[in-house]
Amino acid sequence: MKDDYTFLAIADIHIGWKLYNLPELAEDLKDDFSRAVDLAIKLKVKYLFIVGDLFDSNKPTPDLIAFVKKQTERAKKEKVILAGIAGDHDKPINENSWIHLTGIVPINDLKDSRFVGFDYCDQSMLNIDALENLETKKQTEWIFLHGQVPGLFDFCEEKKLLDFKQIDLINDFPALKGIVLGDIHYPSESVIHDPKEERKNLPYIGYCGSLGMVKSSEIGNKKGILYYDGSTLTRVNFPLTRKFIKIVLAEAFSPINWISKYSQFFKDYKGKKPLIVVEYESQEEEKLGLLNSLYEVALVKLAKVSKTSDSESATINLRSELTTNKQTSIILRKELPDDETFKLASALLDSEDQIAAVLDKFKASIFNADK
Repeated sequence: MKDDYTFLAIADIHIGWKLYNLPELAEDLKDDFSRAVDLAIKLKVKYLFIVGDLFDSNKPTPDLIAFVKKQTERAKKEKVILAGIAGDHDKPINENSWIHLTGIVPINDLKDSRFVGFDYCDQSMLNIDALENLETKKQTEWIFLHGQVPGLFDFCEEKKLLDFKQIDLINDFPALKGIVLGDIHYPSESVIHDPKEERKNLPYIGYCGSLGMVKSSEIGNKKGILYYDGSTLTRVNFPLTRKFIKIVLAEAFSPINWISKYSQFFKDYKGKKPLIVVEYESQEEEKLGLLNSLYEVALVKLAKVSKTSDSESATINLRSELTTNKQTSIILRKELPDDETFKLASALLDSEDQIAAVLDKFKASIFNADK
């Protein structure tokens, strides 16, 4: 027997983010969100759930708010309700979330005990405590959270940690059908296991994955949207409208000349210009002139690759949900050999909400050193 509701679930749209500082890619993210609304209308779902990081910032510009509000109103006319939670990028300021200005309904304001969702907070285990103390556990069917779950992700940040060990999800939530997550940009998923092996239909737990192309590390990953049809949760394909290609310069000319091949293929291409990311090492810089034909047919981004102390290649791209403190420190030290600059950069990355204070402290230290 099917439920009286259906839904799509998306996360990590990051509207406002401009990958490689290219305006075309910023527009792609808006287009992706609009197409997700189109799909919700086409499938006639009751809800389109947004599981955090709709915006790339918790201070989105008025034009971005207006854009999302237009999509919300468009969906509402077709009887699709947009509901969601805030993520770490668009987390509430003084308990006020910018997503509410768009007409998106906070999940807990749906007043439907079958759905529970909490905005991201920098002590994510507080949301686990909230679940443990939930009065409607017996009725809860779907839980929506933004954070990092051990077992689904290997490098959990302490502030984003969502550890469900303290909760008996099987017995305390007898109606639970799934936990839908945001934050990690690839669709890692599993089921919640029953230690007693008594429950037949094990609840789902997994990540939506990013809706569009937010980071270069996602190139090659298929995009999808979670779809609940009233009885079964599946992942429907969500093809991107722009092609994303990664080339390693050292392998670009032999045995196949990929530069020539792509230049010819996209010469009369009718779709959006593809993005081609070319990874190279410092000793290969003299070969970059061989890429000129690509610039005529594609958006080209050069990505310098550095060798880490473990002799593994690591693209110098610090904006990553997957970056560990160790990896960040390795890359910073490689690029910023000066101790003072290294310390400043590290402090700024560690204190994203107190940037002004960090800079004031740095300026004071320089001033005192000059006395």
